[in-house]
Amino acid sequence: MTPRRQAAPRMRVLAWSLAVCAAKQAEPGSKRLVIVSGPRTGSSLLIQMLRSYEDEVLMHGEPFHEFDIRSSSKDGFDGNIKIEDAVFDQRHANPSRLLEAITATATKELVGFKLFRKHVPMQRLGDVLQWATHVIWLTRSNQLAQYVSICLALRSGAWVQYGDSKLDKAELRVRGAQLKHARRTNKVTLSDEYFRLWRGAQSEFSAYADGIMTLLSVEKQAPRILRLSYEEDLCAPQLRNVGARVRQDAIAATHVARPRPP
Repeated sequence: MTPRRQAAPRMRVLAWSLAVCAAKQAEPGSKRLVIVSGPRTGSSLLIQMLRSYEDEVLMHGEPFHEFDIRSSSKDGFDGNIKIEDAVFDQRHANPSRLLEAITATATKELVGFKLFRKHVPMQRLGDVLQWATHVIWLTRSNQLAQYVSICLALRSGAWVQYGDSKLDKAELRVRGAQLKHARRTNKVTLSDEYFRLWRGAQSEFSAYADGIMTLLSVEKQAPRILRLSYEEDLCAPQLRNVGARVRQDAIAATHVARPRPP
């Protein structure tokens, strides 16, 4: 079976497992999902897809982002959730406080967000993974294409490419701040040396995260892991209308409430 033929069943499994979690009418926040990923991997599209199940899923964007993007409709907190400044400002020094707040403010059984390499200090990564009951590991097989895409996005300030990509004023301010920061620190560099350094940092992050997962497995505290690929699971031609496919499979499998189209 080719990778593209395998992609559709894997996405059906993802939709089915998330819908089953939502169908059990459990305590809000009892299922906690972390999408471990990176820029230009399709993580925003995946979150948009999950948010289409608004009656069962509360999916935040990037709560641990280096900038304060709480007011962003795309990358901020979903469901009009408000987090106190005192908690949010300590998100990097003490991630557990923000994680506790995310759980406490959850209004749906499944609550989650996405996490990139630079979002939390490496020594705090264990706190996040231990909090999660489910982890989606989303990667991009072609790392060179990912690196070039990151550099192009940093230079242009344009990060979203799917259909509904209109940015509000808060998001435009964040993108402008990111662009100025990247130019000021000379982070926008297309070169073999920088690519090797970036790839090495990504590998180090993955290895460290895998080590934490192994330790959690020994203690029988490891979250359930689903590994997805940008190329195989989000870019295959038969998955370009992935929202409709997930909606159909979820309703047929579990008869949950109809979500809003993404």
